[in-house]
Amino acid sequence: MLSVVPARSGRGDHLGELVAAVRPEFCGEVIAVSPEDPVFGRGRCGVVRCGRSAWARGLCAAHHQRWASHGKPDLGEFKAGAAAVAVRAGSENVDGFDLSALAVGPRLEVAYVLGCRHDDRTVRVPPPTVRHLVGLLADSGAGSLLDRPLQDWLDEVRSRGHKDPSRTIGLVRYAYRSLSDLGGIDIEAEYASDVWVASRLGIKVTRSPAQTRFDTIDQPWLRAAVKRWARLRLGSGNTYRSVHVDVRAMLWFSRGSVRCSV
Repeated sequence: MLSVVPARSGRGDHLGELVAAVRPEFCGEVIAVSPEDPVFGRGRCGVVRCGRSAWARGLCAAHHQRWASHGKPDLGEFKAGAAAVAVRAGSENVDGFDLSALAVGPRLEVAYVLGCRHDDRTVRVPPPTVRHLVGLLADSGAGSLLDRPLQDWLDEVRSRGHKDPSRTIGLVRYAYRSLSDLGGIDIEAEYASDVWVASRLGIKVTRSPAQTRFDTIDQPWLRAAVKRWARLRLGSGNTYRSVHVDVRAMLWFSRGSVRCSV
């Protein structure tokens, strides 16, 4: 389990920035989600009297479980004849994101990240992935996702034994980057990092690659030299793609030099 660590200094009024940035529809402890939402929804359950979000085979989770327990009869007949799911306490949150387990700061962080992801409209975010992120933050007791290095969070996700942690890892990466950008991007820190993301460097790319990795160059002295050279090449007007290809070539050179030194 993650332990509480002191908040990082130098983030300014992080909470104030979150309060100003989070839209009203994302401010509640439970964020309602329409089944037709292009990012968070998956269409409505095919059972006529249901209306919940579909989960699999065009059925919500409850009706899919009922269909499977009845021996998976003809799907069309089942959808036409199945009864609605009984309303129970808390069932109104089935199609929403429950952030009530989080303190105000982390809750606003998750709300802000969900708003950003919704505006991007590029990647679907299923409810279980958000539950994993909420559980991660709630168990840690941290006052902010930024209180710990990104790698610590990723290691914790992997240690939890989820069947497929890739979606959660992707959301944690996205969340960390979005929250780091909230107070403005430090361009020198971006160039000093071992992973360059084109958009964070102010470079617009319309096709892959969108990021360049230097952390695969094992020799620290060579990695630093290649980063200085790559930045100079970008400043001289070379395209991001061509610089990326050159960096890849230096990666292969670094591996060859390791073999030669053995």
